[in-house]
Amino acid sequence: MNQPHKNLNNFNSILSLIKTAKDRIVKTVNTEIIDLYWQIGKEVSEKTKNGGWGKSVVEELSDYIAANFGNM
Repeated sequence: MNQPHKNLNNFNSILSLIKTAKDRIVKTVNTEIIDLYWQIGKEVSEKTKNGGWGKSVVEELSDYIAANFGNM
């Protein structure tokens, strides 16, 4: 008969590995999202200053992004 209490330390060490990996994944994803938003902001800002983009173009971009990636 298997005695679970004998394996708790082993199970906890495996659980710790999973939690640590999950934390690293979340940090990596958050870093990438922040970088993406920064790049988007930079490009929109440059196009607003140099490319003649106005509020209506930025709103159009927002609608375009929502229509194409809204469910992501």
